[in-house]
Amino acid sequence: KTYIKYFFLCAIILFGNSTFAQNSDSFSEEEIEENISIDEDDLLKELAQEEFVKNQKKAKKVLAKAINKGKKGKLDDALEMLNKVIELDSTYAKAYYNRAFAQREKFNNKAAIKDYTKAIELDSLYLAAYYYRGLTYADESDNRAAIDDFSFVISHDSLNADAYYYRGIARYFLLAIHL
Repeated sequence: KTYIKYFFLCAIILFGNSTFAQNSDSFSEEEIEENISIDEDDLLKELAQEEFVKNQKKAKKVLAKAINKGKKGKLDDALEMLNKVIELDSTYAKAYYNRAFAQREKFNNKAAIKDYTKAIELDSLYLAAYYYRGLTYADESDNRAAIDDFSFVISHDSLNADAYYYRGIARYFLLAIHL
């Protein structure tokens, strides 16, 4: 469908709109130019959308492979693949979450926090990202931020016992610092 539109658009451009306009009593040359530019814009949008969908599908396949690499302990390979996933689809929250998880496993906590935050920006209810970011904040002794993340998880999943547990630990360490 897109290619047919593109073919006709190219034909009009190649053969000139003046011939078309001369044979048409109902369209002025300006109207034809306007229609051509609209068609070009529509075509570019359709092509960009097709490319985006193709990249999303490829990103999901690469993500699955990256997760398998990570499960096997090949974190460097997993990180490399996750970087590729993000190149393919920079709006894929699950890719940032998994890259953060791998970064955390390698004790790159600042990078992990950054990626968990990006995952949350892309999906504001990504509870696992809040939970693991809370754990990572706690690892970095940022107990206030950890408490905030665990509290957010609890407010949306009141049965998450781990979030209560780690929030309690973060509160304990926060109070211990002030004693």
